[in-house]
Amino acid sequence: MMVAHTASRFSQFDRTMLGVAAAALLAIVLIIWRGDQVEVPPDQTQVIYLSMAGDGEQLFTLTPPLAPAASAAAGAPSQLTNTTGGVWDYAVAPDGRQIVFSAPTADGSSDLWITQPGAATPSLLLACPKAFCTTPAWSPDGKLLAYSRRNGNDFAAAAISPPRLALMDVQAKQSTPVFADSQKLGFDPRWSADGQWLAYLAPDFFGVTVFNLETGASQFYATTTGETGVWHPQRTVLLMNEMAKVGENYVVNLFRVDPIANTKQNLSGAGSLVEDGAPAWSPDGEWIAFRRNELTGERKTLSKQLWVMRADGSDARPLTRDPGADYGPPAWSADGLTLLFHKFPLKGPNIVIAVWMIDVASGEQWQVVSPGQRPQWLP
Repeated sequence: MMVAHTASRFSQFDRTMLGVAAAALLAIVLIIWRGDQVEVPPDQTQVIYLSMAGDGEQLFTLTPPLAPAASAAAGAPSQLTNTTGGVWDYAVAPDGRQIVFSAPTADGSSDLWITQPGAATPSLLLACPKAFCTTPAWSPDGKLLAYSRRNGNDFAAAAISPPRLALMDVQAKQSTPVFADSQKLGFDPRWSADGQWLAYLAPDFFGVTVFNLETGASQFYATTTGETGVWHPQRTVLLMNEMAKVGENYVVNLFRVDPIANTKQNLSGAGSLVEDGAPAWSPDGEWIAFRRNELTGERKTLSKQLWVMRADGSDARPLTRDPGADYGPPAWSADGLTLLFHKFPLKGPNIVIAVWMIDVASGEQWQVVSPGQRPQWLP
């Protein structure tokens, strides 16, 4: 009764003013929580890329034209970083809300930093004194970060020392080695979709190793191409490439690897005189985009072109046929309709690397921004 009686003492005006005050307090809390971050409207797709600015390459974001006719409506580039030594490499979190990047320092080391789209200044995530920390990779749930660490010593600078793998709890900012054996080397880690496996380059054995973080099981695949495998977006299946000699030619073929079933399928076609690399699964896992250089025939060039094929290697077809340009690694849009990539002209007068997009169905392509390279989508 006392509670009901007390509540009835508030007039409609009192309740209205209390509501206004609560809303104002909530707005203040949101402002404090967001800091200087600027939200991007959910209907605006963005891309992130690297471009020269000041002392080195910096990260930029951009709302791209999603079709050639929309080029005039494209947003202006927004510079995301301004580090003294530039940005070495970067990784976008699965939800697109955070970006981790490595930045070299004046003493030859490299630290890991974290930022958000629209944020004014990045924050130091991991200081790596006398070490070179690079190749960050987010776990699928966005809680862990795998990365490579090269420790300097009296005989070699950090940047050229043997790499080892480490895991970081991003929220707690605590790191631990992946392997108990401190002599086990690893570089450029990639997560499987279920977060249980890591694929990485094993530089001491010249190949790719897949390692199960829960069971400790591992499988090694010899290759000298220097490309780490790429996991299927839903399954524990890996794409990787291998070099082989066919007649007088050295070829590079794409393989689909299942480390659990211990199977391997040549998707390029046994004996194919091609160099295939930089594969990317479509969001539904039904198609693969990749770079190809044909070593014989009417399409023989010195440059890499963009191709697509089904997940089983069938229906392979070229998307680009431009011997005057080299096409960089492709990245699928969320709807699977377009690819994002960089293109490097091989002929003058303006030899500038730039970010482009291409419609997978029609093959129509258009420029996003110039200069720019190594673009990715911001989910």
